[in-house]
Amino acid sequence: MQTAFEDAGVLRLLNAVPAEPYTKPGDPFEFDFGYRVGSEMKLFHAVSMRTSVDAAVMLAARFPRIAPVMEQMTSTTPFLTAVVEGGLDRRRNEVAFALEMMEESRIRVAELTEMARIAEAARKELGA
Repeated sequence: MQTAFEDAGVLRLLNAVPAEPYTKPGDPFEFDFGYRVGSEMKLFHAVSMRTSVDAAVMLAARFPRIAPVMEQMTSTTPFLTAVVEGGLDRRRNEVAFALEMMEESRIRVAELTEMARIAEAARKELGA
């Protein structure tokens, strides 16, 4: 993700977005990258599911609680994209479960191979 954003010339315009202001003091979780454009907050987080789906399940469980607080505090609508590795075996029950859980939580799931396109869209939105 970082390389794609760097190649598109927008990495310097992106920031990690801590969850703590929208949850409770001491929450160590951060979204990997984020930027505000108009009334939207675009968030991106890498989620490896090759060895375990725990990170995906955690993200799917937490985002629906973070999003409304973020929306209220920042006057933006948060949109989260979880970036997963390509070639996942979607026939594995735990992978299918995690992907479905993220989609039900309104998290867009993109494969790493889509990052160049995503970074280019960010470049256009940010006017870089």
